[in-house]
Amino acid sequence: MDLVIRGGAILDGTGAPPRVADVAVKDGRIAAIGKLRANGAEIDATGLTVAPGFIDIHSHSDYTLLVDPRAVSAIAQGVTLEVIGNCGFGCAPIADPQMAAPNIYGFDNQVPLTWHRVGEYLDRLAAAKPAVNVIKLVPNGQLRRATLGVADRAATAPELAKMKALLSEGLDDGACGYSTGLEYPAERGAPDEELVELCKVVAKRGGLYASHTRRRDDDAVSAIDEAIRVGEKAGAQIQISHLLPRKTDEGEGERSLELIGRARSRGLDIAFDMHTRLYGTTFLSTIVPPWAQDDLRGHLQLQGQQAAHARLQEHRRRRRLGARGTARPCEVSAIFAQELWRPGAQ
Repeated sequence: MDLVIRGGAILDGTGAPPRVADVAVKDGRIAAIGKLRANGAEIDATGLTVAPGFIDIHSHSDYTLLVDPRAVSAIAQGVTLEVIGNCGFGCAPIADPQMAAPNIYGFDNQVPLTWHRVGEYLDRLAAAKPAVNVIKLVPNGQLRRATLGVADRAATAPELAKMKALLSEGLDDGACGYSTGLEYPAERGAPDEELVELCKVVAKRGGLYASHTRRRDDDAVSAIDEAIRVGEKAGAQIQISHLLPRKTDEGEGERSLELIGRARSRGLDIAFDMHTRLYGTTFLSTIVPPWAQDDLRGHLQLQGQQAAHARLQEHRRRRRLGARGTARPCEVSAIFAQELWRPGAQ
């Protein structure tokens, strides 16, 4: 054997209680489990737990794995596979890098966006040799940004056809599903009908539909119902992202679980993931209307934080933001100042 892990408590992922045994590895695969004789290199796991690698089904490491492929924070926790492209965010497909950049977690231009297709991104990721395995979802935010930008409306028929073609291309290139982030500016205008049509493309391939829902504060339960409704109409597998509503009302959490329970009872393939905290956070830009962010696109990347902050200080823009009831104008400039802040910046 290449390796014998001796005397650990094995948790095999089946739900069975742990049992103490040795695990032998040969050519990168488990070759034997039981009481094994000395046979090759050994690790003494007495008093420790031996388990399969964990799957992080909700990761945003799309870009950071290119910057630092060691994935130390994942590996240190036993994670060996990450599902990326969640919440409508991700590194591909890309039509215009300036338009795409705001929909990439952790983007800092250390690795320039020189690719367009999902397959080109996956080739770049493979060349980086990340320490974890990766499953890629096609992000709806990038589909919309590549097609209609940050527009608070439904896609037209030609635009929807282009989005479906980009999604199909991404699945052909190796993606295993589709994600939405309906709370975010690029996707707020997407109606049920548009989402169902895109989910149908995924369903035909047996792929996963992962939904960051439209509302997570007031009326969060109805947003979960929307995710179920869309997936069910399309016949897709459904994964509801960070299920826990932001409000501390325990009743909303119970009602959310009841909705999922009823969906499972009628045969839907549905699951969910949750935060490990009681209150989930996200980008502060979710309270800024899409028209304002479209107006600022590229400005944030090209001219820096001071220019964007100054632009949001303009009285005309502040009055318009305040008139829409989105947020107080003073809050808006503070929000972007916080989002754009970097250690050492003035």
